[in-house]
Amino acid sequence: MTEAAQILSVSHSAVSQAIKSLESQVNKPLFDRIGRQVQLNADGKKYYRKVAPALEQIVDATEALIQDQNLQRVTLNMVNSLALHWWIPRMSDLQGFAPQLDVRLSNLSGRFNLEQEGIDAALVHGNPEEWQDYYCEKLSEDELVFGVQS
Repeated sequence: MTEAAQILSVSHSAVSQAIKSLESQVNKPLFDRIGRQVQLNADGKKYYRKVAPALEQIVDATEALIQDQNLQRVTLNMVNSLALHWWIPRMSDLQGFAPQLDVRLSNLSGRFNLEQEGIDAALVHGNPEEWQDYYCEKLSEDELVFGVQS
C-alpha cells in the first residue's frame, strides 16, 4: 500500500479507500490482509490478469501523449519528386540530429499562403519576388526557392 501511495503520489489511506471501494464494487475481497501486509488473493490475481493489458494501454497512451507534447512539429512543402529524391534520403540524418522534430510533408503547388495552409517552410519553383510576403532564398538557377514565414 505504501509503495502504491508513493507511486501515485497519494496518501496510504487514499489507496486503502480505493481498494475497499473496488472490492465493494465487485462484491468480493481481492486481497488477503495478514497483519500490516496485503497480498492479492486468487480472485485478485484473476482480476489483475484481465485488467493488466488495459492498464498498460493507459500507461502507453499517457506516455505517448506526453512525448507528443515534447515534439516540435514542422511542416515542409515541396513537390513530390523533390521529396522523393532529395528529402527522404536526408530525413534520417535530420532525425538523428534533431529527434524532437516531427517533420510533416505537404505537396502544394502554385501560389499559396504558408500560414493559412499550416506550412512552416516551402521549397517551390518560382522567383523570390513572387513570394514577397515571406523570407526567401533562391537555391538554384532553375528557380527553386526556399521560403519561410517571416
